[in-house]
Amino acid sequence: MKKCIMSIVVMLTLALVASGCSVAMSAKKRGTSMTKVRESRTRASLLANDGVEIITAKKDEKGTLIYEDLMVEKPTGSSARAVGHGILDVFTLGIWEVVGTPVEGHMTKKESAPIRVYYDENENITKIELLQ
Repeated sequence: MKKCIMSIVVMLTLALVASGCSVAMSAKKRGTSMTKVRESRTRASLLANDGVEIITAKKDEKGTLIYEDLMVEKPTGSSARAVGHGILDVFTLGIWEVVGTPVEGHMTKKESAPIRVYYDENENITKIELLQ
C-alpha cells in the first residue's frame, strides 16, 4: 500500500514538474490588434503599441514626416488556451507536453500586417492604409 501511494505521489510530482512549456508558450501575449492601431491618434501612441516596427519613412524637403511604412505583429497568446494546456498536462500526467508543445510552437508563429501611416506636420495620424 505504501509503494502504491509513493508511486502516485511521484507521478503527480513529475506531471506538475513536466507541465509548463506549452502552457507558457500559449500564455505569452505579444503583438497588437488593428483596432488598437486605428485608435491611435499620434505617432507616439501608435509606436507605443507592442509589435509595431518601422520599415521605411518618407519625409519632405524640410524633414517633416509625411508617411511611414510599418509592420504590425498580429496578437498572439490566450489565457484560455494556457488553462486548457495546464488541465491536459495534469490529467495526462505530463504526457500532453509531447503533443502540446509542438502544437503551440506552430500556432504562435509571428504574423505581421504591413500598413502605411500618413501624418500631418505635428505627427498626428491623418490616414492609415493596410498594404497587401
